[in-house]
Amino acid sequence: MTLSDQTDPDLPVLLWLMGGISPDRDVLKSGVLPAGAYETLNDYGQYGWGNPCLETLGEGMRDLQFKVYVMERPADISEGDPGNEAWDTLAASSVDNATVLMSIEGSG
Repeated sequence: MTLSDQTDPDLPVLLWLMGGISPDRDVLKSGVLPAGAYETLNDYGQYGWGNPCLETLGEGMRDLQFKVYVMERPADISEGDPGNEAWDTLAASSVDNATVLMSIEGSG
């Protein structure tokens, strides 16, 4: 089982967490939850992607951090769990993880 979260490291906000992704899956389609996958609530109390507050960015750059966690067994989290509680549980029980950074630029 792999799980993925997305955060804004400049503002510690959980923007998205999806779990239950098969380790055999090699593609994720935009806007489509894979069979068997689920989402927890983000820090805005909603399912799915929570856009970072770009208005506070101004003319600067911001890094968004995407993490993928590798699990030996399903984590003790479920659809609709509060995201940060699920994230803590996930991080504590993962056997490995990878991080990808994406930079976005404010428009002022």
